[in-house]
Amino acid sequence: MEFTGLEIIELIQNGNQNLICKSLSDKYIPPSKRYKSFKATYKPFAKFTVSRKCAEYYEKCLEAVKDEKLLGQIIFCNDYHHIPPAISFIRFYNKELPGKDENFNIDDYVKKSIGAFWGFVFKSIMGYTIQKSGRVNNCFGIKTATFYSKE
Repeated sequence: MEFTGLEIIELIQNGNQNLICKSLSDKYIPPSKRYKSFKATYKPFAKFTVSRKCAEYYEKCLEAVKDEKLLGQIIFCNDYHHIPPAISFIRFYNKELPGKDENFNIDDYVKKSIGAFWGFVFKSIMGYTIQKSGRVNNCFGIKTATFYSKE
């Protein structure tokens, strides 16, 4: 099931109930595939979507989802190079991300929230079913991250 960037944002913010109500002809979601919004699904990371400290990161995540070319590159890196989406995202936006310390490390809650955000996009929206964690080369203080596969 393919969604546009704006539809993905709708799913992240509101779950898929609104899309079902809109009766998108080729995007019917059966009851077994219905899910809640990001903040309802990942409750420990709900404040990522509203807190002042996280707002710029959350907005950048939404911006990345809207940018179909960038999203395609993130998916390609995940699928073919096993580069976790959170790492691709952070590397792309590294100069624009706020709140890095002198070693370019990002706050732990923010790092985990970005990972949860991309996990939600890949698993809940794009239908990836398998996740594998692996070590990364200390990208902004991240030492492990997850990539996804469908099989």
